[in-house]
Amino acid sequence: MSDEDKMIPAQISKAVRQLNSIRPGYESLLDLYEKIFVAQEKSKMVTKVPAVDIPEETLKKKVSEKFPLANLSDFTVDVDSAAALLEEICGSLRGSGNDYSEAAGLVLDAISRGALDYAGLYSAFLGENEHYFDKASESIGVDKSGLAFFIYNSAKPSLVLFAETISRYLDPNTEWLKGYCPICGSPASLSLFEKDGKRFLCCSFCWHKWPTRRIFCNNCENADDKTLKYYSFDNEQEHRVDVCDKCKSYIKTVDCRNADRFIYPPLEYISTPHIDIKMMEMGFTSCVRS
Repeated sequence: MSDEDKMIPAQISKAVRQLNSIRPGYESLLDLYEKIFVAQEKSKMVTKVPAVDIPEETLKKKVSEKFPLANLSDFTVDVDSAAALLEEICGSLRGSGNDYSEAAGLVLDAISRGALDYAGLYSAFLGENEHYFDKASESIGVDKSGLAFFIYNSAKPSLVLFAETISRYLDPNTEWLKGYCPICGSPASLSLFEKDGKRFLCCSFCWHKWPTRRIFCNNCENADDKTLKYYSFDNEQEHRVDVCDKCKSYIKTVDCRNADRFIYPPLEYISTPHIDIKMMEMGFTSCVRS
């Protein structure tokens, strides 16, 4: 872990303070996710996932046919560090008065009773085992979406590290011209224009970042500049929204060239719900399905 990586938790907290001054109405939302993102970054420093080797023939086939390198079930979760992070996140959110406060308390109660099968939950989450999740959420007394929220956020350091290890099979300078993540096949959640003007997309699941065309719809892969455009908003110099008139989808974009603060993509995604509301009012649908 580099010195730069070790600075990220402090940079996240600073960025949250700056955003709070810009958007005071989002203090509770930003406080919630500051706790989660800082805890995730600290957990990432001690999380270990094994390197994955892709056989040459399999890799050649995936590359030639534009398949993602991994299925969700291929991901590895460091169960010990994820379990510790799950307890930390729930401890931070219990009694905080946010939407997940009550659920956090119920999960902690289940942990204290020894009623959580960590390995089973993470395996069911990655394997999209709805039946297992139904039974687990019922036994804990937490709705399935709430349980998935905690399981995903506690597994996220492992998911990000897995994506980083497998990304060695990709050329970081080659544009990926498909509408899904080249690592896991999930949709992009955010678009970024870096300081040099190059455009990148960020995965909604593993948060892998990949280069793409400046004019490109990541939902339907449309590249026609006559049906692709963007909207900017007052007092939002760092953000704009790229839209496709062909499929009526949108993706939020951060223009790092106009930013004078640390840009942490997951924070940028969750701190702009007003943009989502505006775009839905205009008849566009997010590329990310909730």
